[in-house]
This record gives sequence, structure tokens and C-alpha cells, in this order.
Amino acid sequence: MKRIIKSLFDFLRPSALNAIAAKCITEEWEQIKYYHEILSYTCIEAEKENLDAIKSISQFLVEKAAALTIENMPAPYRNPKTIETLVLLKTQTNFVHQLVLKNNPDVEIKVELHKLNTTFKTIATHCNS
Repeated sequence: MKRIIKSLFDFLRPSALNAIAAKCITEEWEQIKYYHEILSYTCIEAEKENLDAIKSISQFLVEKAAALTIENMPAPYRNPKTIETLVLLKTQTNFVHQLVLKNNPDVEIKVELHKLNTTFKTIATHCNS
């Protein structure tokens, strides 16, 4: 029983750290807070096999991504890794939007949305580094 509990904690630890990191960065960077709210909503819906959320607000997500700039990024996060990841985040956001506009299959949109969410989590982990 003790091993099962330890295994569960080991399994959950990265998820908990990602949630803490996301909260940390979103508390300090207003623009990414708004972006994260939209991204989270669309990802949760996609996990339920509902792609209508991303299809209806992908343009809005692109607009929120455009608002993420180095100038409004809190100073502690202004480093080459975070900036590089931010550029990737914006590129992936635009790519997801293009998939939506071109009516690509839901499975493709969902895969790219998952990649986008992973990139966001990478930015969020920079909060703890």
C-alpha cells in the first residue's frame, strides 16, 4: 500500500508542479493570464471530444497570443529560453487557427492543440527555474 501511494505521488508531482508554475506566471504576467484562460478552456473541451470551443474562438486565442510581448513580459522571465518558447507558442497558436480555418479533421486540430498546451506548460515551468 505504501508503494502504491508513493507511486501515485511520483506520478502526480509533475502535474502539480505545472499547475503551480502556471499559477505563478499568470499571477505576474497579465497578458499570459488571459491567454491561459482561453487555452485551458479549449483544451478541457477538446479532452471531452468537443472541438467547437477551439473552432469558435481560435481567432481570439491568436489575438491574445499577439498581446504576449517581450516588453510586457515580467523581467524575471526575460531570458533566451522563455523568449524562444514564447515565439514557438505564438507560431503554434497561429497554426492551430489555420487548421481551424481550413476545416482540418478534428483529430489534427486536437493533436496540435495538445502540442500548444505543452508549449504553454514549458513557459510556465520557467517560473520555477
